[in-house]
Amino acid sequence: MVSGAFAPESLSTGPQTIVLSDDPAAKGAAHMKRIPIFVGTPSKQMPKTLHINEIMDQLPHRYPFLLIDRVIELSDDLTRVVAIKNVTMNEPQFTGHFPQVPVMPGVLIIEAMAQACAIIALARLPEDVDRKKCLYYFAGIDNARFKRVVQPGDQLVIEGKFLRSKMGLGIFEAVAKVDGKVAAQAQMMCAYRPAPGAEAK
Repeated sequence: MVSGAFAPESLSTGPQTIVLSDDPAAKGAAHMKRIPIFVGTPSKQMPKTLHINEIMDQLPHRYPFLLIDRVIELSDDLTRVVAIKNVTMNEPQFTGHFPQVPVMPGVLIIEAMAQACAIIALARLPEDVDRKKCLYYFAGIDNARFKRVVQPGDQLVIEGKFLRSKMGLGIFEAVAKVDGKVAAQAQMMCAYRPAPGAEAK
C-alpha cells in the first residue's frame, strides 16, 4: 500500500487539509466534507513492528529518500514509535557532504524522524480512509537541535511521539540517538492532503 507520509516541502494553502471534496469538479465549502484524522482508533492494517517491505507498503518514499529501515515498536495507544535508520557510506549524500569527512546532513536526520512519525499518523487514520490516497506534508518544524555528528556506520534509533492535533494538524516530537546519545531532536507539525489524483470517498 503506497500511502501517506511527510514530504519535505511547505504547504501553500494552510491547515485546510482535513476537508476533502465529495465531487472533484465541485467548488466551494458546500461540496466539502470533513475527514477525521489523528483519531487514535487502533488500526487493524498497521502491525506493531515493520520490516523494510512493510515500511514501503506504508510510505511512498523510495531510494534515495526512504530513510527508515525498520520499525521496532508502535505503541498500542498509537502515540509512540521507535524506528531504526542504518547509515551507510553507499548513500549518495556522502559524495559531496563532505568528500573527506562524510557527515549525514541534519535535514536528512529530520526527514528520517518525520518518516518515523508518519507511521503514527497513518496508524491513527480511520479504518475507512484509504492510505493509498493519503499524503502528509510538513507544516512546521520547531526547536530543532543537533547534538552530535552522524556518520556512516552509525545506527540512528528514532523515537517519535504524537502530542496532539490542532486545526487539522498533527503535532509530534522526535529524538534520534546514536549509541544512546542524542544526535537530533525536534517538534514537527504535519497536515493531511489527498494524494494527487485521489478522490475522497
